[in-house]
Amino acid sequence: MRPTSKEAAYFEVNNHASGEGWISVGLAAEEVSAEKNYPGKAKRAYGYLSYHGDKRCNMESVTKYGPNFSKGDIIGCGITHE
Repeated sequence: MRPTSKEAAYFEVNNHASGEGWISVGLAAEEVSAEKNYPGKAKRAYGYLSYHGDKRCNMESVTKYGPNFSKGDIIGCGITHE
């Protein structure tokens, strides 16, 4: 279903990950394979990465976005359709 004017979608992720490594929270188009990609790595994918707080778009655009995040943090992600 195509969104109507100013519809929004939002979700939150509670980071329970422990140990070394990192996570990416974001959005991707339906055709993006979750097995080979993470949000921000593929075309039509956008992600916020835990280790530097980078925002990535299509893996071509990398921008400092916010603080890094780790275990126990809650990360929100949303999109507004106009």
